[in-house]
Amino acid sequence: MIIRVVPSARKFGIAFRDGKVVVRVRGAARENAANIELLAELRKLTGKKVHLLRGSRAREKEIAFENLGDEDAVKLLEKSFD
Repeated sequence: MIIRVVPSARKFGIAFRDGKVVVRVRGAARENAANIELLAELRKLTGKKVHLLRGSRAREKEIAFENLGDEDAVKLLEKSFD
């Protein structure tokens, strides 16, 4: 799943715009803080392990949920973040 990450936000949040997932994280884009927060928060919301596959230094990242497809992950995030 491809997501767009916005670091240094006031609070954690997820938005769904034009079929894309945009995640705001409080962590800065330094010392991996944004990535660590991103993976931790997504794991809390879904209850699944999350792996960063690509884009560790980019705002656009590819992630994968363990034992969960992309469509199911989006539905689960929509439900848990409402």
